[in-house]
Amino acid sequence: KVRHWRGKARVKALKHMHELLTNADKAKAVTHIAQEIAMMLRTGPKCEELYCGGLTQHVRTEFSKTLQLLVKITSQHLSQCSETVALICIIPFSRFLSLSLSLSFFLSV
Repeated sequence: KVRHWRGKARVKALKHMHELLTNADKAKAVTHIAQEIAMMLRTGPKCEELYCGGLTQHVRTEFSKTLQLLVKITSQHLSQCSETVALICIIPFSRFLSLSLSLSFFLSV
């Protein structure tokens, strides 16, 4: 039950991050928001804690969407987001994330 609750909380947090990134350009705070979100994502989705909760796939999907948007925004503001690029580079990599990153054109696989 706790793992299910934790999974729901993670999905909700990732959706909020996605929304923040979506509206960051309007707020003229792209570099600050992108860097803070990259700091939060740098440890990866931590799905190993959620296997019994049933929301592992949802967390991975939301993590992937948020990471794709972060990479897209960072690539549009590359000169201001160099620290964010460094943080993206240390996010734990998995086969699941390889598809996300290749779709966002950050890496060519």
